Amino acid sequence: MNEEIRKAIANLDDSEIVALWNDYCMETNRYDDEIMDTDTLSEYMTNDNGDPFYWVNRFYFGSDDYGDGSANPNRDYFVFNGYGNIVSFDYIYNSYSDEFNHIDIDDLIDYIIDRHEPTGHDEIDEILENDDEETDEE
Repeated sequence: MNEEIRKAIANLDDSEIVALWNDYCMETNRYDDEIMDTDTLSEYMTNDNGDPFYWVNRFYFGSDDYGDGSANPNRDYFVFNGYGNIVSFDYIYNSYSDEFNHIDIDDLIDYIIDRHEPTGHDEIDEILENDDEETDEE
């Protein structure tokens, strides 16, 4: 079942994967692991700490997944590192390498299986339903 759910998650678009991951983070108190899209950045900049120098530092001391430089505000997604600085990146799932970026896919799959409740994603929910049916037949 793990592999089926992994494939189903890989079939989602990046925004759906992010929503699924962020729901998991909220439910398991992993707020520091939440992924935000760049549109959310402006909310953080005005609501959290509106000081421009503060945010310049968050970018400068942050990093970009695609280079050795500071965080790039032109990327699609960002997370905060352990120091509160921004890490920027563009993709969530890389189909060529079959890797998830900034998502612990094994933890997410375990959570989905352990919770065994609808996720709002048809393919994943169907896998869970089929497991319920197989369990009922036994």
